[in-house]
Amino acid sequence: MPKFPRRHLLVLIAMCGLIASGVGLVTNVAGLFFTPVSEELGILRGEVSLTLTICNICFALGGMVAPKFMGMKSPRPLILGATVALAASTAGLSFCHGIVAMYALCVVRGFAAGIVGMVFATTVVSNWFVAAIGLVTSIVFGFSGIAGAVFSPIVSGIIQSSGWRMGYLVLAVLHVVLSLPALLFVPSFRPEESGLAAYGAEEGTRTAAVEPTAKTAAAPLSMVLFAIVLGFSVIGSGTTSLPQHF
Repeated sequence: MPKFPRRHLLVLIAMCGLIASGVGLVTNVAGLFFTPVSEELGILRGEVSLTLTICNICFALGGMVAPKFMGMKSPRPLILGATVALAASTAGLSFCHGIVAMYALCVVRGFAAGIVGMVFATTVVSNWFVAAIGLVTSIVFGFSGIAGAVFSPIVSGIIQSSGWRMGYLVLAVLHVVLSLPALLFVPSFRPEESGLAAYGAEEGTRTAAVEPTAKTAAAPLSMVLFAIVLGFSVIGSGTTSLPQHF
């Protein structure tokens, strides 16, 4: 295990928290609410599980929009705005008495999570780490599963003792708590903007591959290859996403 400088270690911890919040709590804990919500509202379980599908679709849309904010001097306003929207929409779910309102809140919830989700974390990790980037990336994205493993029993217990509405309120608090390290320890998208160097790079050097403002000529898009990749992605996603709806 490499010995990371203190500032880089804090950035690593911050990204783990964001992924745990925006991916782990949104996706890997959602199934706990399907049955109790459907029973109280008197609707089918599949109608409730659709909230997760909506979240995932909007998560992808948020990830597509996220690069537009990467030119900001500081990521903190973006993290703060997304965290507030994520926590508020999650808390709002606890006050819903109809599935349509839950669908609307899940649009906000998924989009906010996508803004500071995969694309955001990948960009920050690529900028702050040159050496051991594979290890760092694995650790960061591994926290999506760790969050589910750690918080699922806790939230499940709260749902059983205090109901699913309290469960959503607890999730809202967890979103804020897990996002705090990013607000406190990520001063900039790139270490150079904070007078530092990427881990594994010499002071003052920069690799063009992780320079967000660098422009390269676009390669022609192969529609055949695009269709194959798209089809593979749909099949791969189906194997992990469909079972939770049954």
